Amino acid sequence: MLKLRSEMILYFIFRHESRPGTMGPLHTSAIWLLTQNGLYMDILGMKTFTLAYYGEPKFDSPEKGAQYMAKWKAWVGGLGEALVNPVTPLGKAKIVSPKGVSDDSGSSRLTGFSTVKAASMDLALEMAKRCPHLEHGTIHVGEVMEMK
Repeated sequence: MLKLRSEMILYFIFRHESRPGTMGPLHTSAIWLLTQNGLYMDILGMKTFTLAYYGEPKFDSPEKGAQYMAKWKAWVGGLGEALVNPVTPLGKAKIVSPKGVSDDSGSSRLTGFSTVKAASMDLALEMAKRCPHLEHGTIHVGEVMEMK
């Protein structure tokens, strides 16, 4: 269950409809929240998305690195409870293919990933568009599929 702190919620929208052909009780079709960072969240129909970070940040001074980390922490804080896993950084990796194993030493290598909850791909993309990693690389966003 998604938990949000009350100070994060700007608007609470409760949408409901009656069951077709009945005079029976109403049922909920969506509960939407508008959070401080401008993201609408359907707290009943949340999906899980992975944000994969490609490209390696490089800083010419410790101060620049600290500035980047401050931006990162602000972005993470703005996502609130939508953020399931803030970031899992990855070290140098190997590439396995039918032709063998090689080093993944390119400048656009996979450097980490995060997991978020969002009502749709569009909302997950909005989260990614605000990430400071875009100053150094790209972000691939994919919905996590449930295996049955």
